Amino acid sequence: MRKAVVILIVFGILSLALAVSLQAGSKYKPVPVYQYWNPTGNDHFYTQYFDEFEYGHPEFGTFEQVAFCVLPPEFSNGAMLYRYWNPKLQDHYYTVHLNVYPDGTKSSDWVSEGNVGQVLKAPSNMSGAEGKRIQDLGLVPLYCYYNQEKKDHYYTLDKSELGDGTYGWKLDK
Repeated sequence: MRKAVVILIVFGILSLALAVSLQAGSKYKPVPVYQYWNPTGNDHFYTQYFDEFEYGHPEFGTFEQVAFCVLPPEFSNGAMLYRYWNPKLQDHYYTVHLNVYPDGTKSSDWVSEGNVGQVLKAPSNMSGAEGKRIQDLGLVPLYCYYNQEKKDHYYTLDKSELGDGTYGWKLDK
C-alpha cells in the first residue's frame, strides 16, 4: 500500500512542496510541520516539534494546522530548510539558502534558529523531463507570501487561498 505525504521541493528562494508517494516502511518518514499564529506579534511560526507548544504558547501563539511535511535532517539528497527570526520585525522566515534574507533587510537583523528539516530540490526547468516526472507525481508547490503591513511571512500549499496576493499578502517570488 502506498501512502501520499507532502514533502518540500525548492525553486530558487521559494520552496515548492511535493506530494510524494512513499512505500510503507520507507527509511525516511515525513515530518509534519506545525503552524502557529501569534496575533500579538503578527507572526506565523512553523515548527516540526508539536510537543514544544502543543495547542498554544504565549510567545508563539495558537496552533492552527499541520502546514506541510519535510524529510528528517539525516535525509542526504535534499537541502536544509533554515528558520530565521527577526526580533525587530517580530517575523520568522524560512529558506533553503543559508544566510540569505528577504529583500530590504540586513543579515544583522536575522538570527538563525536552526533548521526545520530536509526538502527536495526541484529542477531549474520544470518543462524538461525531470519537471514532467515531478508533475506526473501530482506534486504541489508550497507558496510563500509576505505581508508588508504585518511584517509576516506565511506559507501555504493552497495558492487559491491568497492567489497572486490579496488582503495585503504578496506572493514572494
